[in-house]
Amino acid sequence: MDSKHTLDLEKLSPEDRKARVTELLNEISARNDASGEPGPTASEHKNRYLMSLSMIFYATILGSTLLLASTVYFQFIPAPLTYITTQDGRIIELTPIKK
Repeated sequence: MDSKHTLDLEKLSPEDRKARVTELLNEISARNDASGEPGPTASEHKNRYLMSLSMIFYATILGSTLLLASTVYFQFIPAPLTYITTQDGRIIELTPIKK
């Protein structure tokens, strides 16, 4: 449509305006179907949205579980021993350097 061509919707009553807009939208969708390029339907949009939300939820749960598992795992690793064994079999206790 060029800028001089208008739909004159301002002059119509609200019911007629709604009917005219619905008619125009149906014409546009019919042209899209005829051109062989139908767009995604509302249910496809909804399914994509719900799938993306479920993927985000799954990733969040998986990440939280891995974080919890690694935290619990590293809590049970014993601290390094304060004793060392030399090659000749002696056991020496290590003490921290005092300042």
